[in-house]
Amino acid sequence: MKDADKTKEQLIDELVKLRQRIVEFQDVEEEFHRLILNVPGVVYRCDRDPEWTIEFISEAIQTISGYPVSDFIQNKVRSFKSIIYPEDRAGVYAFRLNKIDQKKPYVLEYRIVDAVDNIHWVYEKGQGVFDKSGNFLWLNGVIVDITERKELEERVKKEEHSFKVLFENMKSGVAIYEAAGNGSNFIFKDINKAGERLSRAKREDVIGKKVTEAFSGIKEFGLFEVFQKVWKTGEAQYHPVSLYKDGRLSSWYENFVFKLPTGEIVAIYEDVTERRRMADESGKRIHELEVFYKASMGREERVLELKKKIEELEEELKAQE
Repeated sequence: MKDADKTKEQLIDELVKLRQRIVEFQDVEEEFHRLILNVPGVVYRCDRDPEWTIEFISEAIQTISGYPVSDFIQNKVRSFKSIIYPEDRAGVYAFRLNKIDQKKPYVLEYRIVDAVDNIHWVYEKGQGVFDKSGNFLWLNGVIVDITERKELEERVKKEEHSFKVLFENMKSGVAIYEAAGNGSNFIFKDINKAGERLSRAKREDVIGKKVTEAFSGIKEFGLFEVFQKVWKTGEAQYHPVSLYKDGRLSSWYENFVFKLPTGEIVAIYEDVTERRRMADESGKRIHELEVFYKASMGREERVLELKKKIEELEEELKAQE
């Protein structure tokens, strides 16, 4: 029915419905903007041209970049591409296009440069939007500042490197274990070079093995019980010098065992066999010296007694003359 054929009442009714739909659309748009304000990052819509021309971008862009929203809309002052770190631009462009062509969502991380030349790491999740015929309409996405996370990751990497250098260059043996079966056994996670030397075992032969398989005498040695106590209580424990023996190894060791925040058990140990041997030899030598001293003292006392007896006899002979 043409508008000219409609009655006044029908036209008024249609007008009311259209106005109601406008209000509904406005309500939806307001709700959309409220949602955007609560999104922890930048929400954007852009084209897929070389400059990624921005059609919409949320206020959060100013927090991350230091530039106002108005600068980016239709690339009025600058394009979003212009604030991507120069060395990352080509990679971001190629990655986005590849995912758009595949009609797949994507995630990537890259750097941007803000208004005062500070570098920020950002996480972006986006997806191309297409019509029913498969024609590209626009690219929607969210960008989140992850600079703090990246800085933390870098610090962790440096600390891990420092730990690895220390771990590998310690003179003491260091072995790291992971509890298995609620502490019923412990799996080798790592061992340093000194540990390989002191245990007469190669890293590749023990990593992934149960400690009771790699060192069958560990329970008799008393260290296995220490592992269980430390794992359960979280309290470090010293295992005094003791003799470890199995089919291939017989040495004296002392151990210090503690638990990491990750739940792993660390044993720092020394082979004190040579020290023990020297201490035993020193003890034997001291004992021999004590026996010799006592024997010497006995001989001296006997000589004195004999001299005294001789003097007594000589006195008797003089008296008889």
